[in-house]
Amino acid sequence: MAGASKLATPAGLTRSLHEVLGLPTFRGLAQSIGLYEVTAVDLLLITPLRPIGFVMTAAAGVGILAYTLLARWRGASEPCGCFGGAAESPPAPISLVFGAALLGGALWGLSMDASPLDIDAAYQRSAVLVAALAGIAMLVAIGLNRHALVSALTRKPGG
Repeated sequence: MAGASKLATPAGLTRSLHEVLGLPTFRGLAQSIGLYEVTAVDLLLITPLRPIGFVMTAAAGVGILAYTLLARWRGASEPCGCFGGAAESPPAPISLVFGAALLGGALWGLSMDASPLDIDAAYQRSAVLVAALAGIAMLVAIGLNRHALVSALTRKPGG
């Protein structure tokens, strides 16, 4: 869900990337990060491609950890939009928790001694762990964007 929100509302992450890394303010970069996150989650759902999804998820976890630490070290003040466009804070300590959890869950999934075509119970548990973390991230994104969501859902047609 966090990836989808970056696709829809990339402005926060675009500004944050500019502040923290000095990157050009190009919306497509933030949207590419969102697409990467969505693709990683989607690959976890396709059994033969699940190992690729775990590698992508591990890389996303490392990226979240590194970016959050760098942003905090540099004293970033620009809201990152990490969990949606309405997120009004720079990368926060909760991002470190999510990054570490994604990395740990992905490494656990990769460490399972199972063929990509053989879904055993341990392999399924690792996929469930990553899916649960994605669900938590979705709830955080919904919570941070609740005003925009309510506004969009209650707006009258044509108004």
